[in-house]
Amino acid sequence: MDQTYVYEEENEENGLTLKKVGRFFKRGWVTMLVCVVAAVLIAAAVVFPIKLLYKTEQIARTSIEYIYKGIEEGKDPNGGTFNSDNIISTTVLSKAVADAELDSVITDISSLRERMRIESVETEEYIKLVNDAANGVQSAIDRLRTYVMRPTRFVIVISKPSALGLSDTQAKILLDKVVSSYYEDFKSRFAVTNMFPTGAFGLSDNELMEYADIYDEYIDTIKPVADYLLTMSDEAGDFVSTKYNTTFAQLATDLGRIESNLGLLNRTILSNNVWKNKPAALGALTESKSNLTTLIDNTDEYIRSLTDQIDKFKPNTTSVTSPDGGQTTTNTYSEYYTELQKTLNNYNLLKLDYQSQLANITARINALGNETVATAEAVQSVENLIAAIENSATELYEKVNNVIADYYDTTFVSSAVRQVQPSVITRKSSNINMIVAFGLAAFIGFAAACIITTVFVVKANRAEAAKKAAAEKAEAENTVTVADVGGSTEKESKTKK
Repeated sequence: MDQTYVYEEENEENGLTLKKVGRFFKRGWVTMLVCVVAAVLIAAAVVFPIKLLYKTEQIARTSIEYIYKGIEEGKDPNGGTFNSDNIISTTVLSKAVADAELDSVITDISSLRERMRIESVETEEYIKLVNDAANGVQSAIDRLRTYVMRPTRFVIVISKPSALGLSDTQAKILLDKVVSSYYEDFKSRFAVTNMFPTGAFGLSDNELMEYADIYDEYIDTIKPVADYLLTMSDEAGDFVSTKYNTTFAQLATDLGRIESNLGLLNRTILSNNVWKNKPAALGALTESKSNLTTLIDNTDEYIRSLTDQIDKFKPNTTSVTSPDGGQTTTNTYSEYYTELQKTLNNYNLLKLDYQSQLANITARINALGNETVATAEAVQSVENLIAAIENSATELYEKVNNVIADYYDTTFVSSAVRQVQPSVITRKSSNINMIVAFGLAAFIGFAAACIITTVFVVKANRAEAAKKAAAEKAEAENTVTVADVGGSTEKESKTKK
């Protein structure tokens, strides 16, 4: 009897399917969960100690800013090269430590200075150039090639103040004292003090100096002060010194009174023929007259030379016709021509000064030729005038110097440097983002679980495939055996027949 065997072939979907993915996660979800939890725990064990225990540099810091003309060019108030190291000079730090009453804590200023540094703050202009260059702006790129940043703000830093034995509070106090000490140092170096010497008015003690020569010296001494006060009366006309309740214009008026007294002194000397040594005075005046005459002649010659050069210049003439038919002619000269004109004007003024001196000397020589003998009262009057002028000039010079110092202190020094950030202590912890760290750990754990699950699944699939192949082989062998048995039986049946 024939037997029919029906083989049912299982249909496996090719490629990655949701069914396969679901089966994959179904088989490995426990492994995945264990791996993710283990990775997160390991990350926590590593990250938390770093986050809590590891610290970067502990610093105390404050910042100052300079506000004066020239700092943008890297210059100090006097026009020299600005040096930020002066902020933490030994002089500044010594005073700061003393003012903070930390002498017992910091006994070596050099050790403090070694732990301090000055950091420049990038200017807005520089930051803009860098950003523009990063965005491809060619003009910014070209300028950065030769650009030199001139910072106006600086950060004062004490690195690890605890290593110096300073507490947080002490470190902040010390920084504040450094700023105030530097301010005093800055003021002492750049404040305008004793601009005009007050010791110039003591010539009456010189017995060999003629009264007329004393007058000449005092006139020369007063002239630059008078010029300065007139200039400041225009430039700082609104300034009123609160310390001395006066202005530059008032000081100029006071100085004018001294000049008037000097004029009176000169007239008294000549009208009363007051001389200490007539022959010596006459000889000196005659020599001075000769020298001045020579100077005037030389100046005249140079003036004529300048005039000849100027006359040879021809202007560049341009004409412009207006819409209404009018014509405007403009003459322009070279810069050299302008310089020659300035030089000519200066020498003309110099000649006038020489001529004034010559006239004064001539008047004195004429007075010396007078046989009149000065009376004791006239001599005493001259000496009293000189003493009064010296006292009033000395007093006024002191006042002028004080007002000038007050002016610059009020308008410049007091606002040239300022503290823009209070002293603070910072302790930067390690820059680790906890969310990112744990997220990365979870991802690594998940990936590891997927790999482990994949390995197990592949092994399981291989074992199942081998088992299935063995079963199919055994089934095939059984089929062959059944077929052989059936054939033998059929043969035996035919033989019997």
